[in-house]
Amino acid sequence: GIPYISHIKLQGIENILKKISKSFLKKHKIFPYKKEGEKVFIATSSPTNYQAMEEIAFIVGEEIETELVLAPQREILKAIDREYDRA
Repeated sequence: GIPYISHIKLQGIENILKKISKSFLKKHKIFPYKKEGEKVFIATSSPTNYQAMEEIAFIVGEEIETELVLAPQREILKAIDREYDRA
């Protein structure tokens, strides 16, 4: 199954977030929150949204592997606002 998190904490993802618009993330209700090596972990409340995952890899323009992690939609939206409103 897909792992679940209840709280989103950023880890090594700042450079990737700079390349992705807040409106894109809000529209798809997804949030890349962690990067380990070439793997980017993406919080989602809709694990079947493969198109958005592919678009993130395209937008980022790097060879990355994406891994989905389930999270509550309200937590994803809060994390997006928290990160983008502080910039």
